[in-house]
Amino acid sequence: MSYVQGTKVRLSADFRDPETYDPVAPTDIVLTVVPPTVAAFEARLSDAEIVPDPDRPGRYFYVLDTTPEPGTWRYQFESVGQSATVERKALTVTRRLTAV
Repeated sequence: MSYVQGTKVRLSADFRDPETYDPVAPTDIVLTVVPPTVAAFEARLSDAEIVPDPDRPGRYFYVLDTTPEPGTWRYQFESVGQSATVERKALTVTRRLTAV
């Protein structure tokens, strides 16, 4: 997916039990974001930052501000605990057009 620089992008991940594939509600979620050229950062998301999808059990969101730079952003959601799951994705951010 491609976005214009400065867009706030909703990153999402689906958390499921690895054996039954049933949706789970993790107690802790770690999000690692790797911007195109600056250092990666890792965040243990707080309850206020984790937004569950009311229509899809096991899906959670985080809003990422793409203002810092264009390029390919990579990110990984990871749940912590016995039934830990990992979901990795990437998105492309393009520069805004400027008037001449």
